[in-house]
Parts: sequence; C-alpha cells; structure tokens
Amino acid sequence: MKCVHRIQILAILITSLQALIAGQGFAEDVQAEPTQWSVGIGIPIGLQINDVKANSRTGFIGSPSRVFDDLGQLQFVRSWSTGDSRVTGVTFGGDLEIVSPTVFDVLGQPKFFARSALEMNLAADTKPATEGGIGPVRLPTNAAGEPPPTFTVNSVLGQGTEALHKVHRLQVRVGAGMAFSFVFNDRPIRIKPSIEYLRHGTEMRGAVNAVIQLPGTPPLLTSLSQTRIEEVRTTAKRTFHGIGPGLELELETGQLGPLAVTVYGGFRAYRFLGTRDEKLKGQTSAGEPVEFEFEIDKWLYRADTGLRFRWQPE
Repeated sequence: MKCVHRIQILAILITSLQALIAGQGFAEDVQAEPTQWSVGIGIPIGLQINDVKANSRTGFIGSPSRVFDDLGQLQFVRSWSTGDSRVTGVTFGGDLEIVSPTVFDVLGQPKFFARSALEMNLAADTKPATEGGIGPVRLPTNAAGEPPPTFTVNSVLGQGTEALHKVHRLQVRVGAGMAFSFVFNDRPIRIKPSIEYLRHGTEMRGAVNAVIQLPGTPPLLTSLSQTRIEEVRTTAKRTFHGIGPGLELELETGQLGPLAVTVYGGFRAYRFLGTRDEKLKGQTSAGEPVEFEFEIDKWLYRADTGLRFRWQPE
C-alpha cells in the first residue's frame, strides 16, 4: 500500500507539473517541428480496467464420511459459487519513443512513430467468487478462549471456497502509428492515432477448505479428530497478449536545454487474443473433485497521462 500511495503522490505531482508547463513553458519560444529523427523518453502514469468472472464447483462427499445429511440428502463438499469483479490497476514506468522526419508535405506534417514501455502494474488482488469464510480451520471459542464441549461440522470456522485473481507486476506495451502536428495557442500539438500491443500476465488460484464428518460419529462432535479436514489448493499462470487502437494528444510546452518537453494524455483499448478461459482442477484426499473456472473479459481499457522529454537541440 505504501507503493500505491507513492504512485498517487507522483501522479499528483506530474499533473501539477503538466498544468504549470502547459501554462508557462520552459522557454519563451518553442522549436519548430524537427526535420530529423528524434528520440523521446516518457514517464507515463496509467489506469487500466478489466473484468474477470469465476465460479467454483465441488463434487458430492464420498467415503470416508457421512455421505448423507440428517435429511438423507447427498451433500456437496462445499456449496457452489459464482461471481465477477472489476480489476483496476494503476501503472507506472517509462517509455522510449522514436519519431521519423515528416513523411509527406501535407496538412498535419505526418510522421511515423514507434514506442515501447516497461511498467509496474499495481492492481490489487481480486476475489471474483467466494463462498463461506475461508481461513485457518479451527473451533470457535467463548469469551474465555475455550472451545465448546460439543459442536457440529457446520460450526467449525475457516470453511469456504475462494477464487482469486492476481495481476503480475511487470507488463510490456508497444505502439506504432502516425503523428499529425498542428499549432494550438502558438504551441505545437500532435494527434497520434496508433495500433497498440500489451503483454499482461495473471495468476489464478482456487482454494477450498472443508470439514467432513467421519462415519459412525454422533451428530454432536467433541473433537476435530472425528472429522476429515480437507484443504485443496489449485493455481495456474497465464500470459495474455492484447492488441487494439490507441489515441494520444501531445502538447509541446517549451525547451529545456536540448530537450523539448511535452505533456500528453491518451486512451487505448486492447483485445486479448486466443482463449481467455482457464479451468483449475483438484481433488480432496478422498478423490472428491474440486473445479474453478475463470473467464477474463476480452477487452482491457487504459487511460494515461505523463511527461515526455525529446532530444531536439536548438
């Protein structure tokens, strides 16, 4: 959380700097559009949004256990669950951009550009599907810290299911497109449509905790030794590749020595390629099946802002 707070502070500083730069500029005059290749280094801060669905399923309780409940009904290891969540991640990193000289001497002075970025994704872990209250399996206690003399399996704490989605911290972005230059308030402004690529890693985990009563035991138990405690864990890692359109608006604010300073903001959308589903399978010590299914939404959306310093000697 400290890292997130630092990023938030940095975002505020960059936004304030952008407002100051856009209003004042580092220099009274602004350089004309370069006629040679130029290289820029950017400091982007972004916000990414993506949806995740998940569900959990378990099989019927098998032996050794009381297969039927007190009403004579077959019992599942745990109740099934389903749900979805929105994954929101703040990103921070750096990008490198190369811009060509003017390609055609027409309105907008179009230029080719290409960029790549390496970033940290600070998205929090999400739990799109949960059931019960998974945690350490233990007996409840009274105010004196003593467990009850008798209990039922349903009163044991720590039982439940949990589907967890975790975003890898490191991600890569690449983009390429055309930059069209105009003049706004006596300053160069560039409109930059592009095709964008994102490499985005995730980890999906499923967990089940269940306490199952052993056969031949009375309805009211006196010890956890009269039960079968099951703790099932499954996990899978996936790397997703997304491609889609992007649009960036870049305003040149002035000259800082040999560096042209710009502020920019943009929006990008990535459609993930290939299958977006993941099925995790496990089983209890008695062979009862446990399954988790995850589905990642096909679109991830991103908005970002930042500063860019481009090598452009006077």
